[in-house]
Amino acid sequence: MHAGAQGVRIGSLTPLADLARHPVIRQTYKLLAEAARSVASPQIRNVATIAGNLCQEPRCWYYRNPDNTFDCLRKGGKTCDALFAENRFHSVFGGMCVSAAPCVNGCPIHNDIPAYMARLRAGELPDAVAILLRTNPLPR
Repeated sequence: MHAGAQGVRIGSLTPLADLARHPVIRQTYKLLAEAARSVASPQIRNVATIAGNLCQEPRCWYYRNPDNTFDCLRKGGKTCDALFAENRFHSVFGGMCVSAAPCVNGCPIHNDIPAYMARLRAGELPDAVAILLRTNPLPR
């Protein structure tokens, strides 16, 4: 990675973690630094490169879910659950809810997973736990 008067040149083998920590990127290109900081797990960010990350199979767990549990658009299904469910929040730019998440109807004990996830994202752990305990079949 090289910062100069005309901007920044980022090599294809630059690890995402280095991009997220670079002082020029953090100061001048805040959205890029945030994008590099928020994708994948810390372990993957330390070794994943700009080019390598672009060439991977999708990380979407709906796509990778074994036994084809979700009728994923990339696997020939009719919808992309990542657009409608919790994966929409994996984007740096956020997402919007355009449909009920498939987990709403798929949960065998009918937990309100989207409400639970919303409380977790808001940092309201006691409220999130209360949502799960509403329909938890195990004794408290």
